Amino acid sequence: MSRLNPLDLTHIRERIGQNLSRKDLVNCLRINAEWHHFFLPEIWSIIDVHPPWDYNEPQPPPYNDIENIAQHQHYIRSMSQSAQYFLDNYPTLTFPNLEHLRVYLEQQCIFSSGLLLNHPRLTRLELIGIPSRAKSFSWEPLVQLPTLTHLCLKKISVDISQDKNFWITCSTLESLELQGNSLLGETSSVATILIHLTFPKMKAFHMVSETTLSQEMQLLWFTRCPHLTSIEWITSQPRYQLRMDRMTKQFVRQTIARTWSNLQELMVENLHLSDEQIAMVIRHLCRVKKLNLAQDSFGPRAYEALHPHFPFIEELVINSDPDIPGFDSSPFLVNILVSCTQLKTLLTESIRGCDILTSPQRWACEKSLTALGAYIEVPQGSWVQERQHEIFERLSHLTNLTMLDLSDEHHHMTEETLTLTLKTGLGHLARCTRIKDFVFSGTQQCMTNIEVQWMIEHWKDLELVTGELHPHGTVCVALEEKLKRHGVSVYIYAFEYPGY
Repeated sequence: MSRLNPLDLTHIRERIGQNLSRKDLVNCLRINAEWHHFFLPEIWSIIDVHPPWDYNEPQPPPYNDIENIAQHQHYIRSMSQSAQYFLDNYPTLTFPNLEHLRVYLEQQCIFSSGLLLNHPRLTRLELIGIPSRAKSFSWEPLVQLPTLTHLCLKKISVDISQDKNFWITCSTLESLELQGNSLLGETSSVATILIHLTFPKMKAFHMVSETTLSQEMQLLWFTRCPHLTSIEWITSQPRYQLRMDRMTKQFVRQTIARTWSNLQELMVENLHLSDEQIAMVIRHLCRVKKLNLAQDSFGPRAYEALHPHFPFIEELVINSDPDIPGFDSSPFLVNILVSCTQLKTLLTESIRGCDILTSPQRWACEKSLTALGAYIEVPQGSWVQERQHEIFERLSHLTNLTMLDLSDEHHHMTEETLTLTLKTGLGHLARCTRIKDFVFSGTQQCMTNIEVQWMIEHWKDLELVTGELHPHGTVCVALEEKLKRHGVSVYIYAFEYPGY
């Protein structure tokens, strides 16, 4: 009897496919005919066709080959494409299993129903990059998409006071994302439309940097979606603070009135909520799974209100209010790490090392946490090196971390920086084998070739390092070049990232 090869088992191959890059998946096709048959659908499930103008790297040949696309069209589930390229090359192709379509529209392109109507299972659509002077865009094709549930619009222009098809489309959506668009129309006309509309299916609404639509109309739109579970609202900086204070109070009142009784995820920016206002909002949420209030003033009342939600919290992005006398956020933050069993992301200002060391040996989030961002304050003293070893050892239990951000954005000049060297305990993090992003900008480090080689050997998935590796310029450049030769991008500050 021949022995069964584990690599012939379907679930083993599926696990392999989940952890491979597209390049490695292509190599799997060459192993044998059976593997070719198994992995081919995975390779063709997500494709980019004729990438948009701001992509730097050319697309691999198969995806720009019309015959290849036609041959494998039934495998494609997600596709990014230039609208003009689509219309020029394969306007009649049908993608029977396509679920997600991202379309880049150039100024000269006429938006055609052919882009959309040949995809009977399309549920998610992203439209990106129509210049503000484009006059050829029509919403009529979207009305003819009965399966569409998720719509994302970026940098497009539409007169929402005139185009009824826009509102018909929105009325059937479960998720709507608006980012940097020009939503035109007189305020009174838009208000009249919204007052007479509701969006009963809408569960997630993300509105980011919509400057042409007044903040009053933005909030009114949110209130017409009573079944929201997720709100992201990033407003523009207000010209008049008094007006913004009024908007903040209106938002809090709507939350207290349980306008969104199912709300579980809240991400807001530029509302400048106080500690008391945050506490009132949290108390009136059914449960908190995601909370992003990085620019607001988290204090003792907000932490107290958050405590009942510890069993449900998955993502927290918060900063403490420095103007509250005697308030120390560090013990509260460590308590979150100790208590929240579902926590995947915690991004905050800083945590004291001594609070980490006095916390219980086991943190509830050890297996769930994938992203940790906090400057770790290490008090000065002769025992600093020993304590740093203990801090690194405690962090090493977070074995599923993919992002570790120890950057100092607020310049804690009176504290000792956590030193990222093998001598001080960095080697403990060898257990965190999944780290992709390692950030320590704003801290003073003095790494050597030994630490860089250690990162390359132990963090095989490392893609991005942000921070100054060494204070001496020539040494720093040499270390950066070594990382880059191993496929790791290196920046001194986050704002240097492409597209920041």
